[in-house]
Amino acid sequence: MGLLEPDKVLTCEVDALVDTGATKSIIPPHVVRQLDLIIARQTMGVLADGSRVPVGVSSTIVFQIEGRETREDAYVLGDQVGGTTFQALTRFSTLQIPNDSASSRV
Repeated sequence: MGLLEPDKVLTCEVDALVDTGATKSIIPPHVVRQLDLIIARQTMGVLADGSRVPVGVSSTIVFQIEGRETREDAYVLGDQVGGTTFQALTRFSTLQIPNDSASSRV
């Protein structure tokens, strides 16, 4: 595989929920389409309530937050999870950003 020219790299900026307890990043299908990602495989995801749901697993994504970045694949779930519309939920631990639990702020 070769590298893309910088002007060919697809990017998008989204509002994201940063979950300090998440074990996997989640993106909705519209972000997959916008970035022209590949669904590399299918698996079963486990939600916070313990329920299991079928999910796609994306090709590798670069997440950039507060000047830090991480590369990982992500679960692809519908645009609504638990009744909440979201654009992205990212796994916090890989970014090594300190958080303030008392104020619920990164």
